[in-house]
Amino acid sequence: MCTKQRLPLGARERFFWLLDQQRPVHFSKAVEVAGHYLSDQWYQALGIVQQQHALLSAAIQINSNKVPEFTIQASKPIAFKVVKVFDPDSWGKELEQDAAQRFNSISPPLLIAEVYESDNSSVNSLSVHHAISDGRSLIFLLGDLLNAMNGRLV
Repeated sequence: MCTKQRLPLGARERFFWLLDQQRPVHFSKAVEVAGHYLSDQWYQALGIVQQQHALLSAAIQINSNKVPEFTIQASKPIAFKVVKVFDPDSWGKELEQDAAQRFNSISPPLLIAEVYESDNSSVNSLSVHHAISDGRSLIFLLGDLLNAMNGRLV
């Protein structure tokens, strides 16, 4: 049985949650990797990273006092999509289309992972709700993901 952990939103998180009510405020970072990894390898690495970072299992819900709070439930895996691209540079267009979509903040997790595969490389993209991450922390998260892919984060 999985229990939910509840954490209040700080001022920064609440600001971005409110702003997201008007327009999407999530963002993405991507890393290009030479060669190919199996989809299962990416997915397993995401699971390892999700276990390391509690907010990757979070949603934002309104409590009984009408206050937004993080609810963390580790049982829901990160959404993962593999896209085959024929032009190695076309992944940027795909990512732009996805960035225009809004997160459902009441359903965890507030992160989406995508792999854009071409003939001789892969681009891994993480799109995250701004309430749980900023640009710098997302770069560290990508580093953790690559370390997990290479067996250096368990």
